Amino acid sequence: DGEERVLVNGSAADPQSASFHYSQRISAPRFAPDGQRLAYALDGVHVIELDSGEDQHLLVNQLNNNDIDFIFPEELYYPEAWSPDSSRLLVSIAYFEGGSLGVLQPGGAEGLVRFEAQGSLCCQAAWAPDSASVLVASPYAGIVTPGLWAYDAASGAESVLLDASDPDGGFHFVGWPLVSDEALYAFYASSGSLPDGEV
Repeated sequence: DGEERVLVNGSAADPQSASFHYSQRISAPRFAPDGQRLAYALDGVHVIELDSGEDQHLLVNQLNNNDIDFIFPEELYYPEAWSPDSSRLLVSIAYFEGGSLGVLQPGGAEGLVRFEAQGSLCCQAAWAPDSASVLVASPYAGIVTPGLWAYDAASGAESVLLDASDPDGGFHFVGWPLVSDEALYAFYASSGSLPDGEV
């Protein structure tokens, strides 16, 4: 109808505050494919029902701020991507060191379903077209492990699609996965040894 609506107002935020990035900054807006909801980060994850304007604060950042001069982030949450059917939201979970992923179903009873990964999850994630699983690929080696995995959106269960290394000593690097037309596409490289830098 052309009418402008302010959904979230961050004018009171103080960029100089120690808590700005953790609890005052608005970021990562993500519209659901069906256009009915907007997810964004502000002290965790919010979801706005665009018809009604109802704002749900579904995840709250976990901070240890007992020290007045230092805030220690235990868990920070950011919306990553809605599932193709708009029913679930992929969420990035950041720790002081490392990170992971999980799935929220706004209105559902299960809360945040965390992916059952063996270590930090990085670096590219993509929903399967049926919204039942998420692909995660890593083309890097170091703090994170290279490889390709699939995670069940309902349970968080992990399936290893391409391990970081094989018995012959080679290493596999996968990035930017995409499922389309019932086929899996991704960038891929292999190396006989761990490279010094990016592949």
